[in-house]
Amino acid sequence: MFRNCLFADPFAQYTPRNPNASKAMANWEKKSAYLLREIVKFRTYIDSLTNAQQFKEKIYKEREDKEAAKDGVNKSANGLQQTRGEQNDEQAIDDDHTSSAAVGLQQQSDV
Repeated sequence: MFRNCLFADPFAQYTPRNPNASKAMANWEKKSAYLLREIVKFRTYIDSLTNAQQFKEKIYKEREDKEAAKDGVNKSANGLQQTRGEQNDEQAIDDDHTSSAAVGLQQQSDV
């Protein structure tokens, strides 16, 4: 369709039996074939860039998911350790209070 729109203008100046008309027609066909090859080449290039970008995004997402899963496991393990540590701290504080109370009772009984 596009070719038909442009096809009439270059050949309007030649009569059909003129030798230059056949040269112009040959040149036009070569130019048309070249442009078609270039269009295909650039479309292929754009498609490959698009596919590469999608693949890159997929890889980055998989890495983020793995890191998030790994961090989640580490956070839950750290949370358990922290909870145990907090329990140990609370127990140590309770032990300190108990021992200081015992010392206080002992001092009162000495008096």
